[in-house]
Amino acid sequence: MEKPAVIDWLARKIPQTTITASVCTGVFLLAKTGQLDNKSVTTHWEDIADLQTMFPSLDVKSGVR
Repeated sequence: MEKPAVIDWLARKIPQTTITASVCTGVFLLAKTGQLDNKSVTTHWEDIADLQTMFPSLDVKSGVR
């Protein structure tokens, strides 16, 4: 998750997209940009608690795809 160049690139690209999606735990990188704050997100069920703990400003959903 400590990939500053990737996070910076994502931060520049997200505002240019209509839909931003990732696969599984890719949401952690997207969340690091700060641009998912107050948005609904999900991830693999084993990582839900970590996502909620690390990014309390996200609306983390469980049991959905």
